[in-house]
Amino acid sequence: MFETIYWRIFIDVTSKEKAQKVINRLSQVIGEINTVKLEPYWKDKSKYELVCETKLLIEEPDKAVFYILQLVNQLGREISVTGPNTYDKGQVEFEGLCSSPTFVGLSWFHFHIDNSGSLFS
Repeated sequence: MFETIYWRIFIDVTSKEKAQKVINRLSQVIGEINTVKLEPYWKDKSKYELVCETKLLIEEPDKAVFYILQLVNQLGREISVTGPNTYDKGQVEFEGLCSSPTFVGLSWFHFHIDNSGSLFS
């Protein structure tokens, strides 16, 4: 079961309050966001780094991949993907990144799904 989409996102803002406004708008597209980390990006203080999770809850790999492709297409058009990769015991991973999002306020994002359990635990 693919339960979760794991995200790492750079937001073009200089304050936590402005980052939260972008996150609120983003949640209307990708669903309820469980924030793991939100802090100024150490390499570039004009950005905030958001590490978060959203629910997926899809059993079949082909449906999970198609769903996430439709989802991330709402955030950006030029997305580089890796996979889906299949491993022993039916584990499947799929991930991608976008360095030129069309969603206002985002400067970069990465997503990852797999059916092996929690990435952040």
